[in-house]
Amino acid sequence: MKINDEILVSIKKLNEHKLNIGYFNFNLGWGGGENQIFNLTSCLHQMGLRVTLVVIEESALLKKAELANIPVISLKKSFSNADILNSCKKNGINFLHVNDSRSVKTGSFVARKLGIPIVYSRRISSPIRNHYFSKRKYSLKKLDGVLAVSNTVKNVFKENTVFPENRLFVVPSGIKIEEMENISVDKSLRKKYAPSSFLIGGLGKLSIKKNWQMLIKVADLCKKNGLDIRWIIAGEGPDKERLEKLIEEYGLREYVYLIGFKDNATEIIKSLDILFFPSLMEGAPGAVRESMTLKTPVVAINADGTVESLNGHGYVVAPDDLEAAFEAIKELLTNINQRNKITDEAYCFAVKHFTFSQTISGTLDAYDKICEIKGIYEVGKN
Repeated sequence: MKINDEILVSIKKLNEHKLNIGYFNFNLGWGGGENQIFNLTSCLHQMGLRVTLVVIEESALLKKAELANIPVISLKKSFSNADILNSCKKNGINFLHVNDSRSVKTGSFVARKLGIPIVYSRRISSPIRNHYFSKRKYSLKKLDGVLAVSNTVKNVFKENTVFPENRLFVVPSGIKIEEMENISVDKSLRKKYAPSSFLIGGLGKLSIKKNWQMLIKVADLCKKNGLDIRWIIAGEGPDKERLEKLIEEYGLREYVYLIGFKDNATEIIKSLDILFFPSLMEGAPGAVRESMTLKTPVVAINADGTVESLNGHGYVVAPDDLEAAFEAIKELLTNINQRNKITDEAYCFAVKHFTFSQTISGTLDAYDKICEIKGIYEVGKN
């Protein structure tokens, strides 16, 4: 990742005011959000900014952070507010960056008790619930700033809140483009599932909103129309049993495979002939953005965050428009010129708009503006 002068100046300024930023994340599993938090904190730590991850001791993020030598506070699942408050005091944390619903609640308590700024990364495009407690939770009474991963997320967040515009920042979920250049095809994956066929698949939690049943129905339509394709879905979740039954119902046991959670997502994407992404609600889908940098074409549902990410460089269809999805897949598999055109254009767009240096710059800029608003720099002068 290229470190520009603007980033170095921001790091120096924050260090001069002795910021020690605590990153709260209380999810146990590993997903796109955890990947972004890990990449952000590891980069900032390497650049010399004081950062501390505050996580649950059984979490996947803790294991990765320890391997990367990122300072960590690990908490028991049943931690109390007093536990985390004392840990933050002891470790000198004086700025909070929270990353999930539970950490918003806990973080706002800690920030209030310690009198320190708090910002929140919003990654989902779900609207804030239209009732008093949710509106208060995501208000200036609890948060000093919100970092949205896309314009879609920002606009949805604003629907049921009165958060001021100067405290809302769009900070893209960036990708380490240079690392993508070295990603190779997972030959064992293709050998196991599609040794002589096309391979199409998706990655994500097995849940209702991810809409994986559409993939199964499209797989059935492709089979009926003579396209020789095998399909995989990488992920775990509560919808697994229902999806297995649906695969059985359509007679697709030899065509559609649920392969479980895999920690080599980028290699899987690189191995696919097409990424099929039927999720109904997305803020800034990492799998789609990674596919664009890996030149794997995308067929997706027209969820706002997905459409924003693709920016016309992929095929989007309406939810459950099986015929449109089939036609898009057929076009990509049979028209090599169109496939190359769309993947080349997607790649050029991604390397311009989804760099991780943009994530770093946007995050540091948000910190800087919140410090100014909260008078942190004025305190440092005294």
